[in-house]
Amino acid sequence: MGLLDKLKPLPRWKHADPSVRLEAVRDLDDATDLAVLAETDPDARVRRAALCRTTDVAVLGRVAAADADAETRDRANDRLVALSTASDDEASAIAAVRALADARRLSTIARSDAPEAIRIEALVRTTDERALSGIARHAKHESIAAAALDRLTDATELVEVAQNSEHKDVALAAFEQATAGSMDLDALRSIEARAKDKP
Repeated sequence: MGLLDKLKPLPRWKHADPSVRLEAVRDLDDATDLAVLAETDPDARVRRAALCRTTDVAVLGRVAAADADAETRDRANDRLVALSTASDDEASAIAAVRALADARRLSTIARSDAPEAIRIEALVRTTDERALSGIARHAKHESIAAAALDRLTDATELVEVAQNSEHKDVALAAFEQATAGSMDLDALRSIEARAKDKP
């Protein structure tokens, strides 16, 4: 390092005081520097502030999976959801979905009005039976609801879908699956009594 390099002032985002670094994040435009702060800054507040301005899906995925602070992990996950549903670039949006591991957030994307490729990717990555049941019951698009139902195996969740799906054909298909085995008449009447769609 030359003498001139030593005389250069340290950038504010590298300052020892976390409050100075926090202020500096607002004016920082370099994606690499933001990513470094989001992943490695010792202060969780600085990491969170950097996350809000980071679009690097790989960085967000690593923070969402491994940051020591629960709120920072949550914010990284929320940022990935935002990038997956609001991006005009389909490849980036799919990459954001692939970086998510949280069943609840994947279910939210699958149930949403996001572009079809994004919804399908979120559904493919959803493995939790309760989350699949939620998609089958509440997806805005019937094709996604039906695809979620196709992967359901839990008898209790099948009954939930039969009683509460917002799509009549999905509810009927769930009812047929739930009653394919042995079920007594009282159980069938109970499903019918609680079902949104009586027929």
